[in-house]
Amino acid sequence: MFLTRRLIKQQTDLHQLIMDRNWEEASKHLKTHPNDAKLWSRVAFDDGIYSDVLPIHLAARGASPISLIQDLIDAYPKGASRLICILIVSPCTLHACTIQTLK
Repeated sequence: MFLTRRLIKQQTDLHQLIMDRNWEEASKHLKTHPNDAKLWSRVAFDDGIYSDVLPIHLAARGASPISLIQDLIDAYPKGASRLICILIVSPCTLHACTIQTLK
């Protein structure tokens, strides 16, 4: 079960597209604005925890398609090594990020 979350400090439209689970538009946006994959945002979770996250963190937590995760890794490979929310990513996403990090 995913915790409810809301953006506190939004850096780009990419963050909001991912938060809205608008995977197709997020992927399109990433192709025209690849640097957005490097920008952090602050998110508040319903358990009172605040966290600074990259778009890849939001996508991993939101159970996005692996294709979007790969697009985010391609745009910002270091983002995969910064998956600090490792306990909440899906096994498929974790596998993709692990492979990229080991390259």
